[in-house]
Amino acid sequence: MVILTAALVMLPAGAAPAYTLEPVEIDFYYLPEFLTPLNQGILTDVTGAIAGQANSYGITFGCYYWSMETPITEKNLWIEEQLSSVIPPDLMSTMITGEATWAEGSISADIPSSRSLGLMSEISFTFSPQNGVLGRGRAYGVFRNDYAVLLVIYGPSEVNPQRYLEQIVGMAVLSE
Repeated sequence: MVILTAALVMLPAGAAPAYTLEPVEIDFYYLPEFLTPLNQGILTDVTGAIAGQANSYGITFGCYYWSMETPITEKNLWIEEQLSSVIPPDLMSTMITGEATWAEGSISADIPSSRSLGLMSEISFTFSPQNGVLGRGRAYGVFRNDYAVLLVIYGPSEVNPQRYLEQIVGMAVLSE
């Protein structure tokens, strides 16, 4: 059993992030060891994707981004639409989503507000086939630096994959 706690952490001067999403300029100071190294798809100035390693926890992690030509006005609708584009069809047919809400990013990092991910759209979901709950997950939509970023994690209910994504976005900041 893994026990995680949230704490305000001052990022040490000169500390290297675990991963920098270059085009979007987001530094991830925390990534669970079992997801690294990340698998990079094709990363361009317009779109890209990264994914976590296959792991014994059965957790799937993905980070997708798109440049925004015009600001997204319906961010809660956007996260629902994008989520349906990245979840495998066999799981989509069993997915039940909650209401999209708002959450604050970078809450565990003691940084100036100019580096915060700011308000993010958030949606939780469960995979519920006819024979019971298969798993659950969460997604966040980050809208900064003229990009829309979708961070998604899901896996078996017993490992509570949402807590890992909460910690990832809690320690993610805009690059300097």
